[in-house]
Amino acid sequence: MCRVHAPADPGEAVHGGAGRLRRGLAQAVGCSEPGTLPPKPLISTRCKAIKPTCPLDSRGVTVKKRFACSVAVVTLIFVGAACQQQPVTEQAETTEPADATAGLEAAASTFIEMWNTKNYDLLDMVMAVDFKRQAPDQSAEGLEEMKEFVSQVHAAYPDFHIVVDESAYGKNLAFTHWTVTGTHSGEGSVPATGKSVEISGITMLRFRDGMITDEIVYYDTASLQAQLETEEIPHAK
Repeated sequence: MCRVHAPADPGEAVHGGAGRLRRGLAQAVGCSEPGTLPPKPLISTRCKAIKPTCPLDSRGVTVKKRFACSVAVVTLIFVGAACQQQPVTEQAETTEPADATAGLEAAASTFIEMWNTKNYDLLDMVMAVDFKRQAPDQSAEGLEEMKEFVSQVHAAYPDFHIVVDESAYGKNLAFTHWTVTGTHSGEGSVPATGKSVEISGITMLRFRDGMITDEIVYYDTASLQAQLETEEIPHAK
């Protein structure tokens, strides 16, 4: 049976906050001798007063009271553990499935393959009928206009080649950072210069039902003009 003596000074009950915390812990664990207190507690629990039932304890510290305090401490521990685990659960719920972008990657790879192999039939496999292209050099609407544009680029740069430097995929979106090399030895919107060029840019592809509906291209047109020593933007309509 545990005893905790009342403070000698009644004012301690009002002004001695630290003392109340230590006494609360002592009452919860029931380990101190009469007139002694345990070290300063790490966790304090305030419990409601219970009518004294123990003849050896004038302050009414009973087993029932200690049990109530212990239950409160255990509850706080479990609540804290649950709060720490909550962010991990939310992160797992917002993670995209591993195969969510598999179809987008395949379509984007086929699109790049078309540029390097000059196989324009590949466009029928990955592009929607209402496809639109937006770019500094030339825009296009529909499959036929896109095929015509690509054939003009290949005519102006017979050794045209594109390399994907980096790519990223999201919900119905693909972003590609690429580098193009080629020799401007064919006729096009700008007379052949015989100069070799190298430019980098970024393409965003938008998808619907796995098919490419939009292509938005950004690249440094000033760099291309400087390499070709021309004031025109090649292929611009």
